[in-house]
Amino acid sequence: MWPWLWSDPIGNFVQAFTNMAKFRWEREVLYMGRFIPSTELPWHYILVWISITTPLLYLALFVAGVLATLRRIMSRGIQLWKSDEELQDVVFLGLFAAPIAAVILLQSVLYDGWRQMYFVYPAVLLLALHGWVTLWSGTSVPKIRRSLLGMITAVSLLHTAAWMWQAHPFQNVYFNVLAGKNLRTRYELDYWGLANRKALEYLVANDQSDVINVRADSFTALDMAFTMIDARDRQRLRYSDDRSLPQYVFTNYRLVKDPDDSKYARDYDLFYQIRVDGEVILSVYRHRV
Repeated sequence: MWPWLWSDPIGNFVQAFTNMAKFRWEREVLYMGRFIPSTELPWHYILVWISITTPLLYLALFVAGVLATLRRIMSRGIQLWKSDEELQDVVFLGLFAAPIAAVILLQSVLYDGWRQMYFVYPAVLLLALHGWVTLWSGTSVPKIRRSLLGMITAVSLLHTAAWMWQAHPFQNVYFNVLAGKNLRTRYELDYWGLANRKALEYLVANDQSDVINVRADSFTALDMAFTMIDARDRQRLRYSDDRSLPQYVFTNYRLVKDPDDSKYARDYDLFYQIRVDGEVILSVYRHRV
């Protein structure tokens, strides 16, 4: 399933592993309110990101599943497992723990968030499911515990579904309560700039000028968003870094070390803003003529 390995399975795997272990990307990353070089991220970076961007119920059940799996492994001694079902849980634990341990031990370069490690999420959910079954099953489990677990699970799933419905199409900017408030000063939010398209569509719908000058005041792929809007509207847009032109300024706050919007107060007015769960992920300012 990995064509790169076909010609030289071992050699190419070693080459790929070596490259990804120390990837050549040396930008700064906003983490816990500090800009840190990607080559100097603390060991807990990946664990914190997983913890603040996963629903709390999933995290609690994941911990329960990991503890149940480890307890059973230790009870089996050198045999480790006694059935295919137990082997599955060991595999799921390995699929999560091995990549995370590799990233920490090798001090690998990671981008904003944990997008390079999303492939471990299925293992997280499978271990969480094991935790749920562990808490539910057993002849001595009180009925009240099952009722409470069922109620908490239903409420959590409904809450998550409602949040996704409300945040659409920006579900990628999800943080749980562990992340706290005022997130844009501590973590990168819409680092892909996915909100740019919606903002551009709003702009061309509310400004009938023949030419609309725009520029980005943050690290965001604003020009790429041009290709996603209607061709007729696209012809009216001009991307220019010439600050003397009357223009609109876009910022998704990525790699912006001073996220205070008061700097625009002298020459610009707030034109449009996109929020997710109360957090501003993109602002558009219009030059005051």
